Parts: sequence; structure tokens; C-alpha cells
Amino acid sequence: MTVYDHSLVAAARPAPFRILRVLHTGAAAAALGLAAGLAVALLWSTPFGGRTLIEMSGSMSPALQPGDVVVTRGISPLDARLGDVITFPDPEGSGRLLTHRVRQVRVSGTSVHFVTQGDANTSAERWSVPANGRLGRVAYRVPLLGFALVWTTGT
Repeated sequence: MTVYDHSLVAAARPAPFRILRVLHTGAAAAALGLAAGLAVALLWSTPFGGRTLIEMSGSMSPALQPGDVVVTRGISPLDARLGDVITFPDPEGSGRLLTHRVRQVRVSGTSVHFVTQGDANTSAERWSVPANGRLGRVAYRVPLLGFALVWTTGT
């Protein structure tokens, strides 16, 4: 029976194999760190009134692209300003959420009236919400992550 000293075998490997192993380990660590960072960035906002959404259309191009993950923070309609990108229920009652830019805000009594429009759209939406209601203001986006999330979860 022959006994091998494995440390001698490893030392005898050519340098390119050792370099590849170091690169592989480094790439795996970087990917794990990136995944952990993305998870924290996407999940930390939820307990503080945030919401994570996947942009499905090109209506906000080039600011938001299809497949981007958008993180919104809940705000009062009275806090929305011209130029803000906000998320709100579709005024046509489809049950979808829309994410478009505020073009006009007007307060009238207990209602806030909005004109919003997607950056790539030619038409605007006119809608109202109670002043004590809630909207989502886009805090940040993670480009293209939505495609990976849809692919891995199958939704």
C-alpha cells in the first residue's frame, strides 16, 4: 500500500491550475457578496413602508427599463412633487400598478389631483387620490434584476 503526501501533490500542480482555483474562489465570493448585497438592498425597505416591484413595460424608458427592479417608499400624496416618479393604482381600474412621472399636482379640498405620464408615452393619466391616501415614490432601481427574479421563481 502506497501512502501519498497530498501537500506534495498540490505543490506539484502547475501554476495555471492554482491561478484558476484562486480566480474561481474569488469569483464565487464576489457573486455571493453581490447576491447578499442585492438581497439587503431589496429587502431592507419593506419594514419601512417600501415596496419592491418589477418594471414590466417600457413606458418609463430610458429612466426605467423593462426588467428593472424598482424599490418605492410610501409617501402621502401631499408630498409628491413635479418630476417625481411615483407608483399608483391604474386609474382605469385594471388592478395594475403604474409607475409614471408626476407632470402636475393640484390639491382641492380633501383630494389631490394628479396628471402623470410615462417618459416614453404620448398620453397622460388624470386621476385623484384622497389627501390622506398613500403613493409610492421610486427610491432606486436595480437594472435588469427583475428578469433573473422572474426566471428563477417562474412567475
